[in-house]
Amino acid sequence: MKSELAHFERYHQGFLSKAKSELQRHPGGQRSERTAEQVRRLEKAFRKRTCPPNIHLLLGGDAVDSSYSPACVAEINKHDRTPRNNWQEISPELLYACSYCLPYLEPVAFCYVLPAYLRVMLERPYYLEEDSILFHLTYEPASSAISRLAPLTPDERLIVTDILNELRYFAEFVEEVGVESYMLPWEYERYTAEAPDISPRQFCERLVLEYAQQNNLLV
Repeated sequence: MKSELAHFERYHQGFLSKAKSELQRHPGGQRSERTAEQVRRLEKAFRKRTCPPNIHLLLGGDAVDSSYSPACVAEINKHDRTPRNNWQEISPELLYACSYCLPYLEPVAFCYVLPAYLRVMLERPYYLEEDSILFHLTYEPASSAISRLAPLTPDERLIVTDILNELRYFAEFVEEVGVESYMLPWEYERYTAEAPDISPRQFCERLVLEYAQQNNLLV
């Protein structure tokens, strides 16, 4: 158990050290009006989302899979200072360092940390690697995203969808990323129902265009 614990501590400390140095390179600037509005909507939509009992973020929350022994888990949890009631108090550094834990989160735990990750992505572009959160949001064959996002309320789903479309539009998302791997589960359902004759990429382009039109982004 001692060697296992030492391995975990080295692994996590390495991520945390990198998180702190990267934060200095991406300090975040003054919010644009659009970013401020998205953050307000995010905080309002997730205002009632509280931490589930016994979550341990350093281990990936309520882990569905863990290679650590119960004794090691108990020891590591002694050092876990994750806020238990307010996701807004989780530091960007901790989110960065613990992004590798996301695959092991139970759905309720994932939906608790989700708004914290999305807010960092809005306020500190390029601090988090997009794959650290977007990959776990979106549908692809054999993906667990459907169950992972099941606890979201309609209001939470709406702001998650809008933030993804915001990223797609302003980061030229469709041009630079394989969008067939970045379709939300409910977007994929719509795709299979409405437009199975076109490619996922073309459908994602349609979604971005719809979003831009609805929000008067087109010049």
